Amino acid sequence: MEHHGTQPDLLVEQRPDDEVTDRDVQMQRAVDEIMERLGDPEQARRPTPPQGVSL
Repeated sequence: MEHHGTQPDLLVEQRPDDEVTDRDVQMQRAVDEIMERLGDPEQARRPTPPQGVSL
């Protein structure tokens, strides 16, 4: 990954007017995504770790 960034999971357009109005569109998009996943218990369920791994 050296010299190469990673692709974000969610693409969010950042516009200058959002910064001027102190609006955090990345945070809002992340919260919206979490809330959407929580609406579907199957997606919100924590994955089971592999055998022999404890959390």
